Amino acid sequence: MSLEEKDIDAFIMLMKNGNVTRTADALFMSQSTLTKRIQKLEKEYDCTLFLRSKKGMIPTPVAEEILPDLIRMRTLGEKVRDQASTFGGRVGGTLSLGVSVNFARYDLPKILKKYTTLFPNVHLSIQTGQSTALYQKLLDGKLRLIVVRGQFPWKEDDLLLSKEKVFFVCADDRKDTPLSDYPFIARKSDASFQQRINRWIQENEIVLGDYRLEINDISACLALVSEGIGWSILPEICLGSYDGYRKPLIFADGQLFTRETHLLCRDDYALLPQVHAFNSLLA
Repeated sequence: MSLEEKDIDAFIMLMKNGNVTRTADALFMSQSTLTKRIQKLEKEYDCTLFLRSKKGMIPTPVAEEILPDLIRMRTLGEKVRDQASTFGGRVGGTLSLGVSVNFARYDLPKILKKYTTLFPNVHLSIQTGQSTALYQKLLDGKLRLIVVRGQFPWKEDDLLLSKEKVFFVCADDRKDTPLSDYPFIARKSDASFQQRINRWIQENEIVLGDYRLEINDISACLALVSEGIGWSILPEICLGSYDGYRKPLIFADGQLFTRETHLLCRDDYALLPQVHAFNSLLA
């Protein structure tokens, strides 16, 4: 039985997340496919790698022992493919990419479909996460190409992908209700975006008090808004199928409240054919 890099990717990501659902979503595969890949590794090495529990997947001592070696194996495979692609004059190798959660949910699938159709020899390695965490990984050298929401100080390759409006959203029958009278539904986001949300709330003299809900899942947030449970502030990327009341936000100085998406890349990494092809596709 020969192992595939996707088997190793599945193991490494599951070690990191400890959760089958989150790992499958991050790798854009079904839970059953993820389980089969882990079982394939266990059969190859004749061992048990994870124990199931109510709190998630618990790595066995064997899993912890082999993790560093499999990470090195994965990195070496990427290096060899990149070198072969560069000297072979074709677009191949590995595209390692970190993507913000919302971009991965709404925009990435159609981009990857086009990219993989044009460049079928490229192996994809994708991580999803909050923009701030991805940016830190870029600074630490753990990632070399990321798509992030918001603005981050970056002196190397920086491509503005979009600038979208940010909206106040609520149920149609709630649009005239004073905002201090029912809950604000907040989502976890980067500090700069949160600061601008707070600025708009303060400029409009909205008193939140205890009327605040913390919802990290955008689908749950929109469902609560649609039912009239509360109101929220959301960027346009999240509102494709939303049919309730929406209103673009403007600050007191007349500036439109917007949200930017950037592609940040190490200059040397951008020289690789598969990376250049991806960046050109987004430009």
